[in-house]
Amino acid sequence: MIAARSMEMALRRRFAALARDPKARRVGGIERPTRWYPERVPDPTSGLGMTGPAAWSFLAERLEDPDQEMESITLDKPPGAVGYVMKVRLDHGSKRLYVKFEFLAIAGSSVICGRSFHLEDPR
Repeated sequence: MIAARSMEMALRRRFAALARDPKARRVGGIERPTRWYPERVPDPTSGLGMTGPAAWSFLAERLEDPDQEMESITLDKPPGAVGYVMKVRLDHGSKRLYVKFEFLAIAGSSVICGRSFHLEDPR
């Protein structure tokens, strides 16, 4: 169990490093439906909508928090691809932040692909 947790944290640290690297992050793409709306999510420090870079930084911070739950899911588009989901409790509201991303290897480079960043739907 400890080894599995250690491996998960190593993976999460790798994802966080990619999220902090502007050259290694993308949003959506062909066959990758996207709901990436950081400007609609209040920044925890200012209360104003987040900027794109602030959203990636926030994602990296949450990835490095061992108490933040993250689950892997099988995506519909592209079929069979693996995605990762986090539902983040925000201090200033009743809704949680829904974050979904993918890890990709493109032309020998590792990339983190943002798919969703928005307040959780009420349904």
